[in-house]
Amino acid sequence: MNLPKSFEDQMRRQLGEAFDDFIATYDQDTYRGIRVNTLKISVKEFLEITPFDLKPVPWTKDGFYIKDIRPAKHPHYFAGLYYIQEPSAMLPAVVLNPSKDDVVLDLCAAPGGKSMQLAAMMENKGLLISNDISSNRLRALIRNAELMGLKNLVVLNDHQSKIKETLYKKVDKLLIDAPCSGEGMFKKHDDAINAYASYDVDACVQMQTEILDDILETLNGQGELVYSTCTFNTYENEDMIKYLLNTRPMHLEDIDKDYGFVAGIDMPQVARLYPHMIEGEGHFCAKLKLDGDRLDPHLKDQSTQAPDVLLDFMKTYMKTPLKGHFKIIKDKVFLLPDMMDLTGVKVVKRGWYLGDLKKNRFEPSHAFALGLKACEFDQIIDFPSDSVEVLKYLKCETISCEGKKGYNLICTDGHPIGWGKWANGKLKNLYPSQWRLSWG
Repeated sequence: MNLPKSFEDQMRRQLGEAFDDFIATYDQDTYRGIRVNTLKISVKEFLEITPFDLKPVPWTKDGFYIKDIRPAKHPHYFAGLYYIQEPSAMLPAVVLNPSKDDVVLDLCAAPGGKSMQLAAMMENKGLLISNDISSNRLRALIRNAELMGLKNLVVLNDHQSKIKETLYKKVDKLLIDAPCSGEGMFKKHDDAINAYASYDVDACVQMQTEILDDILETLNGQGELVYSTCTFNTYENEDMIKYLLNTRPMHLEDIDKDYGFVAGIDMPQVARLYPHMIEGEGHFCAKLKLDGDRLDPHLKDQSTQAPDVLLDFMKTYMKTPLKGHFKIIKDKVFLLPDMMDLTGVKVVKRGWYLGDLKKNRFEPSHAFALGLKACEFDQIIDFPSDSVEVLKYLKCETISCEGKKGYNLICTDGHPIGWGKWANGKLKNLYPSQWRLSWG
C-alpha cells in the first residue's frame, strides 16, 4: 500500500521499534464485524440461529468478527438482528455506557452505527438524540434506525451552535466521534489516503475545537463525554483533551487497557487502538466527566390517545394496543419517547414512525413492523431464513401460502421483516421496493 510519506514519518516517530509491526498490518486483510441487535434478540439466541462463522470482539458483549463476505444479503439482516460495524468502532459507545434513564446526544452520528449501539444499551428507553450536519448522510441513519427498531430516537440536522442553545445543560451523556483526518482508516478505505493529501490536519483541529467549544454547553453538571477519532496524530487526540482540561472543569476517567489497547501519549487515562496490537483498525478514545452539580433534564411524559383508525387497527390485529405519546405530523403517526422542548433546532425524525392516516383507515409503515416482536401481533406468517419464500418476499414478489385474511406480520425465523395482506391463498407483498433484496 502506498502510504503518504508524511504519515509514515509521523508514525515512525510515534511508535519507534514497533513501527515495522504497524506497517506490516497494511499488507493484511481488514477485520470485519457485526453487532447483535439486542433490542430484538439476545446474543445467546442469535448464536443459536445464525449460519455465520463468528468470533467474539473482546471489548463488547454483543460484537463479533465475521468471515462471511455478504452479511447484508442474509434475511436476518433484513430483520434487523445485527448491524455491520467495524470492530474498533464499537468501543466508544461501550466506554460511554449510557443507562436507560439518560438523555444521550450522539453529535456526529451518521451513518448511525454508534447510535444503534447506544439505543440497544439504553433498551430503547430514555432519550437518544442523534445529529449530523449532512442531510444526505442522515438518510442512512434513519433507514438504519428503522431497520434496528429504534423507538427512543430523535434525529437532528443542525449546527452544534444551535443545538447548544436548545439543549443547554440537558444532556447526561455526550458522544463526539469527531470529524478527523482519518489516518486509522487508510487500510479500510482507499479514498482516505487520496483525501489525506488535501485534508489539512490544522483545519480538522480548528473544526474539532469549534465543536467542543459549542457542544460542551449541553452537558449536565455531572455529564460525561466520550471523544473519539479514527486518526493517530496527537493534534486531533491528546491535544484536544488537554484543551478541554485546561478550559473546562472536567477530569479524565480511566479506560481499561485490556485487549491490546495502549495508553495515550503522555496521557495514561485515554486509549489508543493500533492495528498491530488489536484485531481492528486505528482508533482513539477518551472519557471525561464534568465536575459540577447534576440538574434534572426534565423529560416529559405526554401520553395521548391514539387516533381512532390506529386504535381500531391495533384492536383488530395486536394482542395489546400500544400506549404512549402519539403525535400526528402531516397525516403520519409517531409514537414518541419521553421528550423535552426541542424548539429552535431542525428535527428530521421523532420516535417510532407507525404509519399514515388514509381517509378512514390506517396504513402501517415498514418501521412499525420492524419495531414489533412477533408475539405482539395476532396474524403471523413465518418463513424460514433458508426458504425460497423469504427470498421471494424480500424481492417484492407475490407468494402463494397459508395465512389469515387481512394484514399479516411477515417474519423470518420468528422475527418481523415487513407486512403482507393475505386473501384467497395469495400474499400481497407490502415490502418497500426501495428496500428490495438484490443479488447484484
